[in-house]
Amino acid sequence: MEHPDDPIVTVTFADGLGRVLQTKKDLERDTGTGTEVGMTVSGAVVFDALGSVVEQGQPVFSAEPDTTFTAVELVRSTRFERDVLSRTRLVEVPDPKATLTGGYAQTRVERDVVQFDGQLLFQETVIDANRLDAARAARDARAAELGPLRPPERPATVTGGYHTETGKPATGCSGGGKCTEDRVVEALGGDPSKVKFTEAVRPRPHGPPFREVDVCERCERKYGREPLPEGTKFESDKRR
Repeated sequence: MEHPDDPIVTVTFADGLGRVLQTKKDLERDTGTGTEVGMTVSGAVVFDALGSVVEQGQPVFSAEPDTTFTAVELVRSTRFERDVLSRTRLVEVPDPKATLTGGYAQTRVERDVVQFDGQLLFQETVIDANRLDAARAARDARAAELGPLRPPERPATVTGGYHTETGKPATGCSGGGKCTEDRVVEALGGDPSKVKFTEAVRPRPHGPPFREVDVCERCERKYGREPLPEGTKFESDKRR
């Protein structure tokens, strides 16, 4: 410990409802030519009507006194979406590489009730942003490669996916009596319970972006909706 007479200080500011507005902690940072002593300050926060955090800004450095509430702008904020029980269902983190989702890497949390060994259990599935984005990128690269071809060399649809344990991405094309989802499962080892899919797209010469293709009723019956991203289009929805 380099400063035994100068303990590390943490200061928390809260409003009248007990919501934490700001947290400050001692920090000695490297300036390149020396060090500067101050505090790291948590980013600005935005609450919803129920008091849950829906945006959390990027932290900053401040040399202001530890007991001073520091005015911090909401910069490069992480966004949270919650369900009616205030459980997190979507986290969006700024990421310039996530061009398909507006510059935000998305991590989704899906919950369901499933039957296992004769019992009903709660199931929580976390869809990793990086893995889904990697699978979408692989899908679009495959669709762009096949787009200039003419049928039957050019398939009707292309889908991406990833293995939930290894993170390995794969793509699949329709044809030979099999759907794109079938091909993805085969490419990832054959166990559909360990596969998450992207949306299916129609390969064409002038893309990406490519037009999304509705998931057929056969694949919906075979794989369900849970392995697909929220907002995916299904043929069965058009019959209702």
